[in-house]
Amino acid sequence: MRPLTTPPCVLRGALVGAALGLSLAATATAQTSRTNPTDVEGWVEAGLRVQLPGRWESSLRLRGRFVDDMSAYRATYLTTELEYSPRTELSVFGNYRVEAGADHRRTHRVATGAEQGWKRGETRLRLRSMVQHQRRPAADGETSGQSTAFARVRAEIARAVTDALDVYASVEPYFPLRDGAAYPVDNWRNTVGLEYAYARGRDVGLFYIYRPDYGRSYNRTFHIIGVELGATLDAGEK
Repeated sequence: MRPLTTPPCVLRGALVGAALGLSLAATATAQTSRTNPTDVEGWVEAGLRVQLPGRWESSLRLRGRFVDDMSAYRATYLTTELEYSPRTELSVFGNYRVEAGADHRRTHRVATGAEQGWKRGETRLRLRSMVQHQRRPAADGETSGQSTAFARVRAEIARAVTDALDVYASVEPYFPLRDGAAYPVDNWRNTVGLEYAYARGRDVGLFYIYRPDYGRSYNRTFHIIGVELGATLDAGEK
Protein backbone atom coordinates (compact mmCIF):
# COMPACT_ATOMS: atom_id res chain seq x y z
CA MET A 1 0.00 0.00 0.00
CA ARG A 2 1.56 3.28 -1.13
CA PRO A 3 1.52 6.15 1.37
CA LEU A 4 -0.28 9.45 1.00
CA THR A 5 1.50 12.78 0.67
CA THR A 6 -1.35 14.60 2.47
CA PRO A 7 -3.83 13.24 5.04
CA PRO A 8 -7.37 12.54 3.79
CA CYS A 9 -9.94 15.01 5.11
CA VAL A 10 -12.08 12.13 6.34
CA LEU A 11 -9.30 10.91 8.60
CA ARG A 12 -8.59 14.42 9.89
CA GLY A 13 -12.23 14.77 10.82
CA ALA A 14 -12.22 11.41 12.59
CA LEU A 15 -9.11 12.35 14.56
CA VAL A 16 -10.54 15.70 15.59
CA GLY A 17 -13.85 14.14 16.58
CA ALA A 18 -12.18 11.43 18.63
CA ALA A 19 -9.90 13.99 20.29
CA LEU A 20 -12.94 15.94 21.46
CA GLY A 21 -14.06 12.76 23.18
CA LEU A 22 -11.15 13.11 25.61
CA SER A 23 -13.02 15.95 27.27
CA LEU A 24 -16.42 14.26 27.36
CA ALA A 25 -17.83 12.57 30.44
CA ALA A 26 -19.99 9.59 29.56
CA THR A 27 -22.03 7.46 31.92
CA ALA A 28 -21.44 3.73 31.70
CA THR A 29 -22.91 1.09 33.97
CA ALA A 30 -21.03 -1.96 35.18
CA GLN A 31 -19.90 -4.14 32.33
CA THR A 32 -20.15 -7.57 33.91
CA SER A 33 -21.17 -9.31 37.11
CA ARG A 34 -21.05 -12.80 38.52
CA THR A 35 -24.60 -13.45 37.29
CA ASN A 36 -23.94 -11.79 33.90
CA PRO A 37 -20.24 -12.34 33.10
CA THR A 38 -20.46 -11.63 29.34
CA ASP A 39 -20.42 -8.29 27.54
CA VAL A 40 -20.39 -7.13 23.91
CA GLU A 41 -18.26 -4.07 23.15
CA GLY A 42 -17.86 -1.81 20.14
CA TRP A 43 -14.58 -0.09 19.23
CA VAL A 44 -14.21 2.75 16.72
CA GLU A 45 -10.64 3.65 15.80
CA ALA A 46 -8.74 6.12 13.59
CA GLY A 47 -5.00 5.90 13.01
CA LEU A 48 -2.28 7.83 11.20
CA ARG A 49 1.16 6.38 10.36
CA VAL A 50 4.06 8.56 9.26
CA GLN A 51 7.08 6.98 7.57
CA LEU A 52 10.17 8.93 8.61
CA PRO A 53 13.70 8.93 7.14
CA GLY A 54 16.24 6.43 8.41
CA ARG A 55 13.90 3.45 9.04
CA TRP A 56 11.83 5.33 11.63
CA GLU A 57 8.03 5.46 11.81
CA SER A 58 5.65 7.30 14.11
CA SER A 59 1.94 6.76 14.61
CA LEU A 60 -1.07 8.25 16.34
CA ARG A 61 -4.21 6.27 17.18
CA LEU A 62 -7.53 7.28 18.73
CA ARG A 63 -10.13 4.80 19.96
CA GLY A 64 -13.65 5.17 21.28
CA ARG A 65 -15.07 2.29 23.31
CA PHE A 66 -18.72 1.33 23.86
CA VAL A 67 -19.68 -1.21 26.53
CA ASP A 68 -22.79 -2.85 28.02
CA ASP A 69 -23.76 -4.48 24.73
CA MET A 70 -22.63 -1.27 22.98
CA SER A 71 -25.25 0.81 24.78
CA ALA A 72 -22.93 3.14 26.76
CA TYR A 73 -19.79 5.09 25.87
CA ARG A 74 -16.98 4.10 28.23
CA ALA A 75 -13.77 5.94 27.36
CA THR A 76 -11.49 7.49 24.75
CA TYR A 77 -7.89 6.37 24.24
CA LEU A 78 -5.03 8.26 22.60
CA THR A 79 -1.86 6.30 21.76
CA THR A 80 1.38 7.62 20.26
CA GLU A 81 4.18 5.32 19.14
CA LEU A 82 7.70 5.58 17.76
CA GLU A 83 9.18 2.60 15.90
CA TYR A 84 12.61 1.81 14.46
CA SER A 85 13.47 -1.03 12.05
CA PRO A 86 17.16 -2.00 12.28
CA ARG A 87 16.58 -4.48 9.45
CA THR A 88 13.80 -5.79 7.25
CA GLU A 89 10.99 -7.53 9.16
CA LEU A 90 12.40 -6.54 12.57
CA SER A 91 11.27 -3.51 14.56
CA VAL A 92 11.55 -2.15 18.09
CA PHE A 93 9.09 0.35 19.50
CA GLY A 94 7.90 2.37 22.45
CA ASN A 95 4.48 3.88 23.02
CA TYR A 96 2.46 5.98 25.41
CA ARG A 97 -1.31 5.89 25.94
CA VAL A 98 -3.70 8.03 27.92
CA GLU A 99 -7.21 6.84 28.77
CA ALA A 100 -9.97 9.38 29.44
CA GLY A 101 -12.61 7.42 31.31
CA ALA A 102 -16.27 8.01 31.96
CA ASP A 103 -15.48 8.62 35.64
CA HIS A 104 -13.38 11.71 34.74
CA ARG A 105 -10.11 10.01 35.59
CA ARG A 106 -7.00 9.65 33.43
CA THR A 107 -4.92 6.49 33.23
CA HIS A 108 -1.44 6.70 31.72
CA ARG A 109 0.37 3.71 30.23
CA VAL A 110 3.85 3.24 28.76
CA ALA A 111 5.10 0.19 26.87
CA THR A 112 8.08 -1.07 24.92
CA GLY A 113 8.67 -4.14 22.79
CA ALA A 114 9.84 -5.71 19.55
CA GLU A 115 8.28 -7.44 16.55
CA GLN A 116 9.76 -9.97 14.12
CA GLY A 117 8.12 -10.89 10.84
CA TRP A 118 8.49 -13.61 8.21
CA LYS A 119 6.99 -13.73 4.73
CA ARG A 120 6.38 -16.66 2.41
CA GLY A 121 4.51 -15.84 -0.77
CA GLU A 122 1.28 -14.06 0.15
CA THR A 123 1.40 -15.23 3.77
CA ARG A 124 3.01 -13.22 6.57
CA LEU A 125 3.80 -14.29 10.12
CA ARG A 126 4.52 -11.84 12.95
CA LEU A 127 5.60 -12.37 16.54
CA ARG A 128 5.40 -9.38 18.90
CA SER A 129 6.42 -9.19 22.55
CA MET A 130 5.68 -6.16 24.73
CA VAL A 131 5.93 -5.09 28.36
CA GLN A 132 3.51 -2.43 29.60
CA HIS A 133 3.08 -0.52 32.83
CA GLN A 134 0.37 1.88 33.97
CA ARG A 135 0.15 4.05 37.06
CA ARG A 136 -2.91 2.18 38.33
CA PRO A 137 -5.18 -0.58 37.05
CA ALA A 138 -7.08 0.65 34.01
CA ALA A 139 -10.81 0.38 33.48
CA ASP A 140 -10.33 -0.28 29.78
CA GLY A 141 -11.47 -3.90 29.73
CA GLU A 142 -8.04 -4.84 28.37
CA THR A 143 -6.93 -6.42 31.66
CA SER A 144 -8.55 -7.69 34.83
CA GLY A 145 -7.63 -4.58 36.80
CA GLN A 146 -5.69 -6.64 39.36
CA SER A 147 -2.21 -5.61 38.21
CA THR A 148 -0.51 -2.54 36.73
CA ALA A 149 2.21 -4.32 34.72
CA PHE A 150 1.89 -7.03 32.07
CA ALA A 151 3.97 -8.91 29.53
CA ARG A 152 2.15 -9.60 26.25
CA VAL A 153 3.06 -11.98 23.43
CA ARG A 154 1.15 -11.84 20.13
CA ALA A 155 1.42 -14.34 17.27
CA GLU A 156 -0.29 -13.28 14.03
CA ILE A 157 -0.79 -14.79 10.60
CA ALA A 158 -1.99 -12.68 7.66
CA ARG A 159 -2.63 -13.39 4.01
CA ALA A 160 -3.22 -11.17 1.00
CA VAL A 161 -6.45 -12.26 -0.69
CA THR A 162 -6.16 -9.60 -3.41
CA ASP A 163 -3.87 -6.61 -3.97
CA ALA A 164 -6.21 -4.54 -1.79
CA LEU A 165 -7.61 -7.04 0.74
CA ASP A 166 -5.79 -8.78 3.61
CA VAL A 167 -7.19 -11.16 6.22
CA TYR A 168 -5.51 -11.99 9.52
CA ALA A 169 -5.84 -13.84 12.82
CA SER A 170 -3.87 -13.56 16.04
CA VAL A 171 -3.64 -14.80 19.63
CA GLU A 172 -2.23 -12.69 22.47
CA PRO A 173 -2.02 -13.79 26.12
CA TYR A 174 -1.43 -11.24 28.92
CA PHE A 175 0.89 -12.29 31.76
CA PRO A 176 0.63 -10.24 35.01
CA LEU A 177 4.00 -9.10 36.35
CA ARG A 178 2.98 -9.20 39.99
CA ASP A 179 3.77 -11.61 42.81
CA GLY A 180 0.75 -13.50 44.03
CA ALA A 181 -1.35 -13.01 40.89
CA ALA A 182 -4.45 -15.20 40.94
CA TYR A 183 -3.69 -16.74 37.53
CA PRO A 184 -0.47 -17.01 35.48
CA VAL A 185 -2.41 -15.74 32.44
CA ASP A 186 -4.63 -12.73 33.09
CA ASN A 187 -6.59 -12.95 29.82
CA TRP A 188 -6.36 -13.74 26.11
CA ARG A 189 -7.05 -11.51 23.14
CA ASN A 190 -8.00 -13.67 20.14
CA THR A 191 -8.58 -11.62 16.98
CA VAL A 192 -9.75 -12.16 13.41
CA GLY A 193 -10.11 -9.33 10.93
CA LEU A 194 -9.67 -7.92 7.48
CA GLU A 195 -8.10 -4.78 6.03
CA TYR A 196 -9.12 -3.20 2.73
CA ALA A 197 -7.01 -0.55 0.96
CA TYR A 198 -9.73 1.45 -0.75
CA ALA A 199 -7.36 4.18 -2.02
CA ARG A 200 -3.67 5.01 -2.15
CA GLY A 201 -2.42 5.14 1.43
CA ARG A 202 -5.90 4.70 2.91
CA ASP A 203 -7.40 1.60 4.47
CA VAL A 204 -10.41 0.49 6.47
CA GLY A 205 -10.58 -2.57 8.68
CA LEU A 206 -13.13 -4.71 10.48
CA PHE A 207 -12.24 -7.02 13.36
CA TYR A 208 -13.67 -9.27 16.04
CA ILE A 209 -11.96 -10.03 19.36
CA TYR A 210 -12.88 -12.92 21.66
CA ARG A 211 -11.39 -12.11 25.06
CA PRO A 212 -11.84 -14.49 28.00
CA ASP A 213 -10.69 -12.93 31.29
CA TYR A 214 -9.36 -15.14 34.10
CA GLY A 215 -8.05 -12.51 36.50
CA ARG A 216 -11.06 -12.21 38.82
CA SER A 217 -12.96 -14.43 41.23
CA TYR A 218 -15.26 -15.32 38.31
CA ASN A 219 -14.40 -15.74 34.63
CA ARG A 220 -15.55 -12.93 32.36
CA THR A 221 -15.95 -13.03 28.58
CA PHE A 222 -15.86 -10.07 26.19
CA HIS A 223 -16.94 -10.07 22.54
CA ILE A 224 -15.53 -7.00 20.77
CA ILE A 225 -16.60 -5.78 17.33
CA GLY A 226 -14.54 -2.98 15.85
CA VAL A 227 -13.97 -0.79 12.82
CA GLU A 228 -10.79 1.16 12.11
CA LEU A 229 -9.82 3.81 9.57
CA GLY A 230 -6.15 4.36 8.75
CA ALA A 231 -3.82 6.41 6.60
CA THR A 232 -0.09 6.29 5.86
CA LEU A 233 2.11 9.28 5.04
CA ASP A 234 5.69 9.35 3.77
CA ALA A 235 7.57 12.28 5.26
CA GLY A 236 10.22 11.91 2.55
CA GLU A 237 7.83 12.50 -0.35
CA LYS A 238 7.34 15.97 -1.75
